[in-house]
Amino acid sequence: MITYQVDECIDSKKFVDACNEQGLVSVWRYPPSLKSKKDPEVLTEILPSGHTLLTTDRTIHFEHSNFIPDHHAGILIIANTTSPQTITVSQIMRRLGKLKSMFPTWHTVSIQNSIVEVCETGVQVWRVIAGYTQKIKFFEFDQKNWQNDLTSLLSKIAAAYQLPHQ
Repeated sequence: MITYQVDECIDSKKFVDACNEQGLVSVWRYPPSLKSKKDPEVLTEILPSGHTLLTTDRTIHFEHSNFIPDHHAGILIIANTTSPQTITVSQIMRRLGKLKSMFPTWHTVSIQNSIVEVCETGVQVWRVIAGYTQKIKFFEFDQKNWQNDLTSLLSKIAAAYQLPHQ
């Protein structure tokens, strides 16, 4: 089972409980020890933990790429790209609900070593290597077989850059 660690912006008991009630993934609340810490400290603490970071921060991988190791459990970004307003917990839940309905096996796909952004129209994949962010591919939701193509790409990235054993 994949474990997600929410960041401070998504640290909603309602959200975490709703995710955990489904029993498909494990979602952890934001650690009190990281409260009010800056992104570099959060990345340094969470990414090596084996937990995938779940955030709404669309720029974290650009602004802090030098704090994202080549090998990590992944970053999942849930985003609004068509509105300048900050995404709400209700919108995050709807966005994830839409993803789950279109991609029923989403919870089995590891995003190890990838940064994956889910927005209104699709899924963008990035990779950070040696502190540099590389755009890999955008999968539009109306593209045929995008789920299989995304799964294949993420599997290749994870296999090519194995997370060191802890």
